[in-house]
Amino acid sequence: MTPNPHEYHRTPGWCVDRLLERIRLPARHRTWCDPCAGDGAIIDAVPGHLYEQVKQYDIQPRADHVMQADFLELEAREALADVMIFNPPFSKAVQFVSKAQKCAGMVICLQRLNWLASDKRAGWLAGWKPSVYVLPNRPSFSGNGKTDSADYAWFVWDTSFAHTVEILDVTPKEVRRATR
Repeated sequence: MTPNPHEYHRTPGWCVDRLLERIRLPARHRTWCDPCAGDGAIIDAVPGHLYEQVKQYDIQPRADHVMQADFLELEAREALADVMIFNPPFSKAVQFVSKAQKCAGMVICLQRLNWLASDKRAGWLAGWKPSVYVLPNRPSFSGNGKTDSADYAWFVWDTSFAHTVEILDVTPKEVRRATR
C-alpha cells in the first residue's frame, strides 16, 4: 500500500516531554518501539536512561536509523517491546493500536482528542479503556509554528495504573516553536 504523504506529522519533542513528566514508568520498560517513526522524533525525545533498546519502523522512513517496514504486516514477535509509543496515521490508528496491544505491555498513542467520539470506535475503546493525557497546547506538526484546529492527547493503555483523564502542563511558546 502506498503511504499517504499527508498523514506524516512530525511530533514535536515537547509533546513527549509533557507526557513523560506526568506518567510514571516502572523500571521494567526497557525496550521501546515506535512503529510509525518517520524520522524518529518521538524516540529522540525520550531520555536515553529510560530504555536499553529501541526499535523504529516506518513504511517510508525519513531517517537512516529507522527501519523500513510496514508495522501492520510485521509478525508480532518482530515488534515486541515494553513500551510502544507512536503518532500513527489517523486513518489507521485503530489498526496500529490493536496491533501494538499484541506487542507491548504499555501502548502510548498520540491522537486528536475527538478520536474518543465515534460510533465506529466506541465499542472498541470501551473494551480496553485508555488513560487520556490532554495537551493544552496544539502541536505544530509542520515545524513552522502553525497548528491545525484540532486538540490532541496521548492515549495510554497499561494495566499497571488506573484509568485517568488529565490535562498536561502548558508548554511556553518559545519551547513550542523550537525544533528538536
